[in-house]
Amino acid sequence: MNPVLLRALMPFISGFFWMLSFFLFLRGHNEPGGGFIGALCFCLGLLAFSFSRKQPTELFIRARPYARLGVLGGLSLFLLTLGLPLLFSGEPLQAFWSNLQLPVAGKLSSVLLFDTGVYLIVISAIVFIFCEVFAGEEHD
Repeated sequence: MNPVLLRALMPFISGFFWMLSFFLFLRGHNEPGGGFIGALCFCLGLLAFSFSRKQPTELFIRARPYARLGVLGGLSLFLLTLGLPLLFSGEPLQAFWSNLQLPVAGKLSSVLLFDTGVYLIVISAIVFIFCEVFAGEEHD
């Protein structure tokens, strides 16, 4: 069976998931949503996009080093939001807001940095899983 129509629609489906991911991520620190559910939607889009290609495993073989960087970046942002309030005589993970307004997200805050860290960590972890499932260990 050759699902030509399904392969042709997958880039559009993945684009929808990526836009939904960005929307959920940006509104998550003020309303329901955030880094975790946004990252899951992003990975659904990534999975849909990979199956629109003739060789879906090639995408995950190339993504493996970037996934490692995502974990390091996400953990760095988490540690920054954990420790930054301590420098200003606050409590760990205390939220700070600025007066800068972002279009969808509202005010810029430390919560957005925390959500960005979660977003990066979850995407990286799921890409690692995709690498192991689809690409196997022989490409390390």
